[in-house]
Amino acid sequence: MLRERTAFLAHLETHKDGLGFSTIRPYAGEARSAAKLTQVAPACLVLAIDQERGETTRTMLDALCVAKSEALKKQGANDDAAALAEALTDLLMQRYQFSEGGYHFVIDRDDNPPRTETLLANDKHSIVALRIHIETRKF
Repeated sequence: MLRERTAFLAHLETHKDGLGFSTIRPYAGEARSAAKLTQVAPACLVLAIDQERGETTRTMLDALCVAKSEALKKQGANDDAAALAEALTDLLMQRYQFSEGGYHFVIDRDDNPPRTETLLANDKHSIVALRIHIETRKF
């Protein structure tokens, strides 16, 4: 999973212009706890979820889109996190293939397309998770 997450992060870094994230980095904690990282928002924190090995390795990642809000502007943070997730989804639907270190990675757009889920929405933060399925093949 580390290979896939590292390659995915490199892919995001390459195409981050216009996404709106000030921080793109790996994350290993509880998804809902990502809000504690207020200094990095707006952020995309990539969390490895699961992996199935075989001829084709299938990996599931969550890209946590984190936005800060001010008191009384809860809806603004929710909209910001959703907009970050939407921009990321658009990028992944267009640039769904990438290669690194002798491996080819393909984001599943058909059977398991990227999907979003709001994990946290309060008066301080909003987190929207974007579930991504990646297939890996060695060159």
